[in-house]
Amino acid sequence: MISAFKSLDPVMAAGILSRAALALENAANPAAAPVVPKETTFRKALLREALKRCGNRLSKDEKKAREQLADVLDAERDSLLGPIDKKSVLQRMATYLRTCTRSISFLT
Repeated sequence: MISAFKSLDPVMAAGILSRAALALENAANPAAAPVVPKETTFRKALLREALKRCGNRLSKDEKKAREQLADVLDAERDSLLGPIDKKSVLQRMATYLRTCTRSISFLT
């Protein structure tokens, strides 16, 4: 685990990791905006640690280097959340879509 997150709930830490990875890919993406107090400070610590993990393997090409760092952050996020129950996710999505469909048919 990234040391900056030892004091945080795993779900909150995963959210920060996801937004930090999005910001690396496209800082203008509204989904990349900091949400949690002191998130910018956490992100700086994350990037320092991600840079250490990449070490000499970090690409000289800026775009590739950003992708590598985002991959490190994504892998850390996945390790915090554990395995994803895909069947459960699909069931929740289907329920949500049925609810949306009913709402739309109500409006027409």
